[in-house]
Amino acid sequence: MNVLLSVRSVRDGEVLRGALHTIYRIMPLMLSKIGVDISNSDQPLDAIRDLYLRLGITGHRWQGDGATNCVSYLRPPQRLYNVIKDRQSEVPHHYVEKAYQWTLDTPGELRRSLRRGVDAIITNRPDRLAAILREDEFRDVVRPAIVYDNPWTRFDDFVGMDSGRDS
Repeated sequence: MNVLLSVRSVRDGEVLRGALHTIYRIMPLMLSKIGVDISNSDQPLDAIRDLYLRLGITGHRWQGDGATNCVSYLRPPQRLYNVIKDRQSEVPHHYVEKAYQWTLDTPGELRRSLRRGVDAIITNRPDRLAAILREDEFRDVVRPAIVYDNPWTRFDDFVGMDSGRDS
C-alpha cells in the first residue's frame, strides 16, 4: 500500500514533518511508500517548493490543481501549466514528481487535462474517463493506473504541455 499525505497549506508543514518523523521512528522502511502533497490550489508554487526544501523532503511529491466539479471549468489553466512545467524541469530546485488535476467531470475537461500531460485525474465520473481512454487519441499512450504501478515513478510524458493552448 502507498499513502499520499496531503495537507491543505504550507502553514501545515509541521503536520507533514511530524507524520514523516513518526513513520520513520516506528517503521522507517515505510517511508518508501509515503508521498506528500499540498492540496490548496491557491498556494504559491514557490512557497510549496520552499517548504519541501526546509523540511528536507526531496521526493515523492505530488502537486495538484483544481476545484470542486461545479466550478473546475472556470479555473484558468496557468497554474496547472506551471505545475507541469516544474515537473518537466531539470533544474535542481524543481519539486513536482507527479501532476494531477481535480475535479473534472465533463468529457471536454477530461480530454484537455490528458492533452496537457497530467499524471492523474480525480473525477466523479470514472466511467467517462474510461471511455475517453479508449478513444483513438488516447488508447495507446495513457492508461489507468493499476495496483502494481509505482506512484512515485515518472513515465514518459504523453504529449507534454500544449504551450498554453486550450484545445
